[in-house]
Amino acid sequence: MTETNTGNICLTKAGRYLCLLAVVMLICGTFALWGQDLGSISGTVSDPSGAAVPGAAITVKNSKTGTVVRTTVTNEDGNYTVPALPASTYSLKAERSGFTSAIQSDVILSVHSSIRVDFQLKLGAVNQQVTVTAPAVHLQTETGTVSQSLSARHVEAIDTNGRNFEELAMLVPGAAAVTGMGMSMVGGFNNQVGSLANGSISFNGEESDHTLYTIDGLEDADRGGGGGSVFIPNQDAIGEMKVLTSNMGVDVGFATGGQIQVELKSGTDQFHGEAFEFNRNTAFDASTFFANASNTPKPQFNFNDFGFNIGGPVWIPGHAKKTFFFYSQDFRRLITGAGININGVPTAWTTGDLSSSPTVILNHNAPSTPCQIPGSTTMTTCYQPFANNQITAIDPNSAILAKPGFLFEPPNTGTRYIASKSVPTTTSEEIARVDHQFSDKTSLMVHYLH
Repeated sequence: MTETNTGNICLTKAGRYLCLLAVVMLICGTFALWGQDLGSISGTVSDPSGAAVPGAAITVKNSKTGTVVRTTVTNEDGNYTVPALPASTYSLKAERSGFTSAIQSDVILSVHSSIRVDFQLKLGAVNQQVTVTAPAVHLQTETGTVSQSLSARHVEAIDTNGRNFEELAMLVPGAAAVTGMGMSMVGGFNNQVGSLANGSISFNGEESDHTLYTIDGLEDADRGGGGGSVFIPNQDAIGEMKVLTSNMGVDVGFATGGQIQVELKSGTDQFHGEAFEFNRNTAFDASTFFANASNTPKPQFNFNDFGFNIGGPVWIPGHAKKTFFFYSQDFRRLITGAGININGVPTAWTTGDLSSSPTVILNHNAPSTPCQIPGSTTMTTCYQPFANNQITAIDPNSAILAKPGFLFEPPNTGTRYIASKSVPTTTSEEIARVDHQFSDKTSLMVHYLH
């Protein structure tokens, strides 16, 4: 008799190899996903005559953290490419013996974009520098992807009804709100909670559930819920938002519709923080027509979105700043008034007195008699009606459920019951991100969303 132990597969020699392979595949798969929101910078280094300058050293520094993130050299044609760069503001330096070094500062690299930065070196000593400030907008000539980016400043400044950043995607040409089942992203309050948000957006006529959502390159799509995103970060924690609508490269994949890419904020070489509060209150709202007609209070709608952000370097005495953190806490308090307009149930009916009802109430507990359906040969069972439509024997449990205001509301406007009830929704959100620069070729990003 052979006993097989399947609970400790990683303890056997073959099992250890399988577990190691699974971990490697998981890590590599995560890195591949993160690479979907990374960008690249390429260009050519030439001399005053326009000839290529091979072997020129290219240094890329992150202007926000002050760290050198990449170094490379130009090839024999004077071309260089720096791939896998997170969205940020960079400073590029090109230098070669016999030429003055050149610096291009304030180079803005957006999420998943490829830009070109060329250098023309002048004859002179290497210790001489020529600094050029890059233009505010770089034309993306390296790819044919149709996209639009929104910086952190735009994401924070543009008002949305409900503080849901997904509504900003409606500013992109080709985007359309998908209405149906009472959901729309246009004109109404859009909650930030993923399961309650109306995230139905179609791009260029594609199905809305073909839209892909990513955060820091990782998929954020609700695969089992017909599209939409699962986690919706608060607008003050977003470093950049980019919407791709067509001609996407094979490196992003996953979806045939549009793609909404979000890059979270990261820490810089200086400490920065903010606190915020956004409020909507019933006191500032107009009442509804039916509430006025029935002289009832207007439906309650109170929304408080408050929290804070903080970020900066993780400073270790005697060591260069290579680790940076960002932390965000967001609290959301929503109280909505659900309007009710239904047929009221008279109080007498809840006690068994249905004498005012035109419907004849039959007593199924009384003895029945066989009878023939008029105009047919089919026999059925006939019951006697309650005298004067008054039910005399009521089950005690039924009497509790039938109490006015428990399940049945008495009419307050003619035969209708019109009122509003408060529905609270309380949520909180926590975001943490850490970036570490090991060397000019290796970096690590970890984020936690809750």
